[in-house]
Amino acid sequence: MEPGPYNAITDVEGIKVGHTTVIRGEGERAVRTGVTVIIPHTGNIYEENVFASFFNLNGWGEMTGICDIENTGRLETPIFLTGTYNVGIVYSAAVKYLSRINPKLGDSDRMVSPVVAECFDDFLSDTKSRQISEEDVFMAIEKAQGGAVDSKAESEHHPAESAKDTQWESWLWPTQRAETSFASMVFL
Repeated sequence: MEPGPYNAITDVEGIKVGHTTVIRGEGERAVRTGVTVIIPHTGNIYEENVFASFFNLNGWGEMTGICDIENTGRLETPIFLTGTYNVGIVYSAAVKYLSRINPKLGDSDRMVSPVVAECFDDFLSDTKSRQISEEDVFMAIEKAQGGAVDSKAESEHHPAESAKDTQWESWLWPTQRAETSFASMVFL
């Protein structure tokens, strides 16, 4: 398949990406982290799941929500990316967000396990300070949009920043290819 016009996952109609970047301080206690959200379509992902799969390439890294994907073959939440020690904060915010748009979630409707993946950013940040807030997650969701991916946000946001210094530099954006109604995404 050929790359789409933006060479981004947002080439597929309905897919939106949003970022919140947190930069504070300098030196040993500096913070360079953030959260990225990928929203698979314009509908309610909890009610309108998309097909999904998972493969663990290197056996390292945390990602919540994988058991649901492996057992059902479906994705029922947006995909969230953040720093290692921020996974729990982002998971909590994702549950709050999903509960807001699906008031019966966990009551009369099934439970949900949000997909939150970590990216090691210890060499950029004071990771133990856990500088992501639930508001940062909500802001990334609100800012999510289709079309061209903001290259400034892409380069400043921590997962891309973290990946720049590794062999996995391409991590998300160039690995996408679009057809008329689906996308194949690879997270490295």
